[in-house]
Amino acid sequence: MQIKRNKTESVWCLPYLFSIVLIPVIVRNVLCSENLEGYSWYPKTWGRFDAFMWWKSIAVIILGAVLLMVLIISAGKGKIRFQKMLLPLGVYAGLVILSTVCSIDRTISVNGFFDMYESVYVILSYVVLAVYGAVICWREEMACKVEWLTAIGILLIGLIGLTQFIGRDLYQAEFMRGILNVIGRSEKFFSAVYASLYNPNYVGMYCCMLIPFVFVLCTLHTEKKKQILWFICAAVLMMLLVGCRSKSTTLLLIPCLLFCIFLLGRNSRKRAGIVMCLFLLLYLGFNLVYARAYDSNLLEKTFDTIYWNGKGEDDYRLTDIFTDDDGLRICYDGKEYRLIDDTKTGQLLLEDITTKERKKLPLQELRITKDTDGESDGYTVTSEGYSFSFVYDKTAKKYLYRNFNGCLVELVPSKTWDCPLFHVFGGMSGRGYIWRKSVPLLSDSLILGSGADTYGLRFPQQDYISIVQSGYGSRYITKPHNLYLQIAVQSGVCSLLALAVFYGWYFVSSIRLYQRCTFQNPLQRTGMAVFVATTGYLCSGMLNDSTIGISIIFYSLLGIGIGCNKQIVKQL
Repeated sequence: MQIKRNKTESVWCLPYLFSIVLIPVIVRNVLCSENLEGYSWYPKTWGRFDAFMWWKSIAVIILGAVLLMVLIISAGKGKIRFQKMLLPLGVYAGLVILSTVCSIDRTISVNGFFDMYESVYVILSYVVLAVYGAVICWREEMACKVEWLTAIGILLIGLIGLTQFIGRDLYQAEFMRGILNVIGRSEKFFSAVYASLYNPNYVGMYCCMLIPFVFVLCTLHTEKKKQILWFICAAVLMMLLVGCRSKSTTLLLIPCLLFCIFLLGRNSRKRAGIVMCLFLLLYLGFNLVYARAYDSNLLEKTFDTIYWNGKGEDDYRLTDIFTDDDGLRICYDGKEYRLIDDTKTGQLLLEDITTKERKKLPLQELRITKDTDGESDGYTVTSEGYSFSFVYDKTAKKYLYRNFNGCLVELVPSKTWDCPLFHVFGGMSGRGYIWRKSVPLLSDSLILGSGADTYGLRFPQQDYISIVQSGYGSRYITKPHNLYLQIAVQSGVCSLLALAVFYGWYFVSSIRLYQRCTFQNPLQRTGMAVFVATTGYLCSGMLNDSTIGISIIFYSLLGIGIGCNKQIVKQL
């Protein structure tokens, strides 16, 4: 598709004022219903305050609806021409809709999951924004406007992040808390920077996307004023990177920047090397300031992560507990035992299911105590520092596990798919465990997924033993910390493949195109910067999930990149 425009560039760039600058900084507290009353793993409460996601989702949906009307009107006037590259993106959007229609919880898919709020309408708005950017006739003046808008967005988020970096959180100020109705998060000096993006990990994702963008423009611009502007943006992003404490982003940025140097060609590589050294100095400088003020060196912690050798799920002797009509069956140290309550002697014994041999308790580090509260009896199983309580339920006529919410539930052991990469760098702060439990979910999501924003409902929340031993305690897992698993589970593996074909098409065509460019005009510079930014986002997606404040920028830049490429091809 392509739209021929005779209007002023400012009008057609106006949506990017919202998507790149304004929407990411929307913060306003609101009481939302979680719509999770029927799930035993979730606390029995009604309403949850959200300050960072809900209003962003509303703004994205409104923007998507407006741009959809613009596209429909333009198509009706015959100003849109079919563009093959957008076909896989259309397939992706169709599968998102179908997965939502067949969702395991349509209410969640339509309204969004708490702390996420990436409903089906938000995802479709992303697609509309990408299509809108792809069909605009991009000119050099429009490319310059996109650069300025991106710089403004970086400086705005950087200003918010700076207040948190120096321990004077803007959202903690009385006048801001009154205006935004924000509930305070942290008042510690040099606390982790979360800016307006809610989670420090998302700030890291923002940096992984836009540091390559700024790197390219610092390298290619020759005007002093623009060089100063982009180096200020680079300093802001390095401050955010150090302040958010994102070790994974620090590791991922290295290959992203090396990829930028490779693409820039021989004529620009010397200059790119100098810029790389300046970026490194900025990073080390902020890291030094951070280390002195907070007594914590991010660079040192990043590489310490490689040698992390903490205890994981597979290192515990207690692996499973099953409840059935005969009582409890316990898998311990590679063997399966049945709990025997000998009423004559008053002893608790473990009977080996295979050999029928009985053993007295405690068995090594396994201890079981009998509990009686007058109305019901039960057992507490303790092993290696963790305890699990079971109560006899007269209705179910079996022992059930008492979870952290006080509900009696049946333990549901889950499948695990292991991979050596899931253990790299200490399992990436617990991500390895989530990935091991998420991959088996794909077998039921090959064509259609569970519906938009339903990952938290698909994750095996009732595999309590596994969750506790993996260090998550009483928490529930709501996000996969992996963009690709998130897409595959929620909208299906086929939708992930469609999105991969779409971006792969753009990726290959961009590499071929920019190897022929001299980067002497704004369109080529912006197109190149956008290309490496989208690549940086997808790299960070290996360790982070999708979030509104970042994804809206990604899809905006992706559409801009496709539109720029189309015009650059005509110039060459």
